[in-house]
Parts: sequence; structure tokens; C-alpha cells
Amino acid sequence: MTNLTAADLERDLQQVWCGRPPPRRVAELLDSGPRATPRLAEALWDYWDAVIRPFWPRMCAVLEDDVSHRMAGLMDEGVYSLLRDLHPEISVECDRMYVDKPHCDGEVQYASQMILTPSVFAWPDLILDDGGSGRFGLTYGARGIARVWEGHDAPAVRGPEPLATLLGRTRAAILRRTSIPMSTTQIARELGQSPAAVNEHLGILRDAGLLTSRRSARSVLYRQTPLAEYMLRAQPDTVRVLRPTARG
Repeated sequence: MTNLTAADLERDLQQVWCGRPPPRRVAELLDSGPRATPRLAEALWDYWDAVIRPFWPRMCAVLEDDVSHRMAGLMDEGVYSLLRDLHPEISVECDRMYVDKPHCDGEVQYASQMILTPSVFAWPDLILDDGGSGRFGLTYGARGIARVWEGHDAPAVRGPEPLATLLGRTRAAILRRTSIPMSTTQIARELGQSPAAVNEHLGILRDAGLLTSRRSARSVLYRQTPLAEYMLRAQPDTVRVLRPTARG
């Protein structure tokens, strides 16, 4: 951001609105001249603190899971498996990939390199990036992006919860949070417990067939199995009904 000049910023923002008048706040930003880029940097930092930081570990987990899924498909079935479910606008026939963008003029791109970028913000769009120099880029919505916000806060439960009664309150809370891959440290931080205690519960849940684990760099990531997903979906909403007492 420090290398972005006011002229560069104005050019980039004008491209975003394709020559149309930008919104009032953007116009005010551009009118601030040399102060435009520092103001934008401060706004982005405030946005990071308020919106991104609380969910950043979960966002990273979803992105890593998508990359792992794509790489497994590439190793097992080749490039067609990698692209098959990338986005509804993409189809592959023989040695060509077609991108269905009806609002764009038809064109043909030739590239020796393709860069795929999963994102938790792109859905439902598919963003094309013709970087030139024989490279072509696609930014797409990562698999399971809706799960970034699932289980971040344990649901408020009124009355007895069957899953907690069966597994114990802590193990039920762990199971709910592992709809996306999470490490022992991440879970411990969210639950306010020690990593050692959480690790013991994770081992029990894994041995019971409710969690799977895989290593990613220096961490071990845990995720719900299909059996655990079924159990969680089957849990009823437990609400305690309060009845008025009779008065004499």
C-alpha cells in the first residue's frame, strides 16, 4: 500500500467503475490527493480488526482444505478432476477450458501457466485475471465457505442438549466446531481450555469414528466424519417451554 501513488489509486478505482462516476465516498477519497492512500490503508486496517481478524484462523482452514481437496483430485485423476467442480461457469472439453461469461466479449486466451486462487469472498462469482506473459488466473469461491461462520459461537441452548448428554459438554462443543478442519490450538483457544485437555477429547472422538485427522505442516487438523455430520443434523432444537403457574 505504501508504494501505491494517488495516481495509481485513481486509475485502479476508475477501472472498477468502468468510467462511471464513483460513489460519493470514493470520490471524496480521490479528492484527498496524496492523503488518499494512507486513508485507504487506515480504513482497511480498521476493517481487518473488526471483520477479518475474528474469523481469520477459520478462513485459513477452509482455504487449506480446498487446496488439499484440489491437490488430491489432481494426483488421483489429473487436471480434469481439478477443474470439474471449480465453478459452474467452467467446463472442460478435450484440451480447452471454457468460461461462460455472457456479459463479456468472446475471446481466446493462450497460457502456459494457470494460477488458481481459492477465496472466501469471491462466491458466487468467478474472477478472471489475464496476467499476461503466458499466465492466466482464476479466483473462485473455496469449498465450504459457508462453514467459516458455523460453530464460531456455540449455539445458545435452552434445556438439556442430547448430544452433550451423550458425549459430554466439551466433546459436543468440539464436535460442533470441527465442521471445518481445526487444530488443537485453535479449538483450545475458542473454548478457553488447555491444549492438553482438548487433545485428549480429540483422541476419544477420533477413536469413536466422529473425527478424522490429517497433518498440515506442523499442525494436525481435525474434522467431522460423515457420521458426526449426521449426528449433528439429527439434533433437535431443544427449547424449554415455560408454562404459567396457576394462581389460586
